[in-house]
Amino acid sequence: MYVAAVALALATSPGSGAAASQPTDRYIVVWVDSVDSERETDDFERAEKVRADFRYSHAIKGFAAALSSTHLAALSRNPKVKFVSPDREVHAIGSVPIAAGDSAPTGVRRIDAASATNANEASTVAVAVIDTGIQLTHPDLNAVAGKNCITSGASPNDDNGHGTHVSGTIGARNNGAGVIGVAPGSKVYAVKVLNGQGSGTWGQVICGIDWVTANAATLNIKVASMSLGGSGSNDNNCGNSNFDALHQAICRSTAAGVTYVVAAGNSAVNFAASAPASYPEALTVTAMSDSDGIAGGTGGAPTCRTGETDDAFATFSSFAVAAAEQNHTVAAPGVCIGSTWLSSGYTTISGTSMATPHVSGTVALCLGSGGLAGPCSGMTPAQIVQKIRTDAQAHATAANGFNGDPLHPVSGKYFGSLAFAGGYAAPDTTPPVISSASAATTSTTAKITWTTNEPASSQVEYWTDPAVVTSTPITDTSPRVTNHSVTIGGLSPSTTYGYRVKSVDGSSNPAQSVDSTFTTTAASSYDLLVSGAANRSSASRLQASSVSGTIYVFVSPETGVTQARFYLDDPQRVGSPIKIEGAAPWDFAGTASNGNANPYSTTALANGQHAITVAIDKSGGGTDLVTATFTVANGSPPPPPPSAFSLQVSSSASRSGPSGLDGKTVAGTIYVFVNPATGVTQARFYLDDPQRVGSPFRTEGLAPWDFAGTASNGSANPYSTTALANGQHTITVAIDKSGGGTDLVSASFTVLN
Repeated sequence: MYVAAVALALATSPGSGAAASQPTDRYIVVWVDSVDSERETDDFERAEKVRADFRYSHAIKGFAAALSSTHLAALSRNPKVKFVSPDREVHAIGSVPIAAGDSAPTGVRRIDAASATNANEASTVAVAVIDTGIQLTHPDLNAVAGKNCITSGASPNDDNGHGTHVSGTIGARNNGAGVIGVAPGSKVYAVKVLNGQGSGTWGQVICGIDWVTANAATLNIKVASMSLGGSGSNDNNCGNSNFDALHQAICRSTAAGVTYVVAAGNSAVNFAASAPASYPEALTVTAMSDSDGIAGGTGGAPTCRTGETDDAFATFSSFAVAAAEQNHTVAAPGVCIGSTWLSSGYTTISGTSMATPHVSGTVALCLGSGGLAGPCSGMTPAQIVQKIRTDAQAHATAANGFNGDPLHPVSGKYFGSLAFAGGYAAPDTTPPVISSASAATTSTTAKITWTTNEPASSQVEYWTDPAVVTSTPITDTSPRVTNHSVTIGGLSPSTTYGYRVKSVDGSSNPAQSVDSTFTTTAASSYDLLVSGAANRSSASRLQASSVSGTIYVFVSPETGVTQARFYLDDPQRVGSPIKIEGAAPWDFAGTASNGNANPYSTTALANGQHAITVAIDKSGGGTDLVTATFTVANGSPPPPPPSAFSLQVSSSASRSGPSGLDGKTVAGTIYVFVNPATGVTQARFYLDDPQRVGSPFRTEGLAPWDFAGTASNGSANPYSTTALANGQHTITVAIDKSGGGTDLVSASFTVLN
């Protein structure tokens, strides 16, 4: 494996045998598992005069760097090398940061066209909005005059608001004000076929379609958004059998390469009797309701319209029944949609008219964005219609859909799967911007903080000798963050270190700060001691000690101190002190009235390493920080007695098809509950706290006993496992029984998102 990888690398690196300054490519070097990764990387850097971009010591042992064929040859002779592989480009689905002051509406987020912080880039194609026109001067729109089919020769400026609203959902700019669209900044052509009251004729609509067809090639119009409709039907012959000119016009326009996205209608009926919704050449959009931009049905009722619920089909939306209509139907958010409006303003309205532009923007993204061709590029409109539907179906799960989609069907009504724009964004090639890097030091630690303009992972390199660089582990990989904090330990007092910070965004774009320095503080004259006796006799240093049972921890010496603030497992003192002592002696657990130290039971802590940090305010001025790291090594607590109760997990809010949570691997949204539900008066749930040291994650006082609570309709509330890191976790529940006593039940499970 190693030989093949290096052979490939040499074949792609010109100038075999050249000096180290020859052209280089990027590679990942993996050391064998038995070596000291940091040491081997240090040695290689010194010997070959290269600098690793990233060092790895957890998921793998090795480093990534730009290497020449000479470097590769040296590695091929090193028996400690496991293999070398090219550092190929990988692209997560790309986006750009949302400008400060802008926001992504719930509908745009619900179809994964944006997150709370990132948005797509403009489409490479233009969208014709066949509607009431567009406010051409709206600062949040890239709107261009197309055709006015109401008043010949006049501007297609909007005098109703409907077309401007549609346009904002498609492409409102990411410009730091208002809202963003599905494909922000995309060019939208105003094709006015409806008057100021929002009405028109098929003749006027066909006028607009005709203009689009004539100009599609020269103006790069590949999508037409039609949030309008009337009576009509499909003859399966492009209107030639039932003499439907509108149908024929749309067929001719699709033949010219324009994909039509049309509204299903707001009559809550079968749209087979509506046009253009019934035409199989168009992609017909039904409306669903979403109030918070995320799946799960926990957002509450939409605030702008009564009678709707979160993550359910919109009660007004028309729908498909027969297979002929189902085969060109997809759903999108259409309730309480905020978008652009007249007078350069914004408003919130509902309708399948509001759902349609979500899909129009999605089609535009699929054709291309960010200057690059998308997966729909080169496809015919018929192929695009089916790709949008197929991708929506493939993305749908029981957890991310809505009541009324094919996975949660409603008898006699087909609304289609929710459109998915998340798969069509252009690759992100822009690295994050690092700013505000700073260091806060103690005598042995340095907390390095910085920010990035988009979510990214964190790493710090530091040194006293620039030729010997030490790297911290890469953290914040899932989820990535914008506020970064990495703590370096084991430093020497009164020593100056060089450092740099590094971040990588979700598309593997790296960034690195300029080199800076920090200096650790002088060592403190104070120390933390531990004793097994309340009178503090026979004390020893707490640092590096192994303790169990009851201990007594205190500051020594006790003179020259005005106050001591103790922190447990919080060396950076982010939270509140566990104890503040204002008088000597300075005891971690406080001092009894007889002057003895109060006891602290280590059984409150999990076995393993812990730290006590004390901020010592000195009578002569200033504050010393002293940290002692120690190991708790208590014997295993006796297991709780057997219980008739267990923790069950289901993928359904109705708790159907449950299985035991213990030993289970889970992902996405889960529903956890106590079984059986009888004989219980209260259930206190603890997450990753088997000793129940902290407060319960959830206290339930009524059956059924759900970990995340119970909805008003009796369904279990969902819990998203994306809130947890991948790996093993526990849920422990204290079950107070109606017959008296408390059972403890714990389940260990693995999160694998």
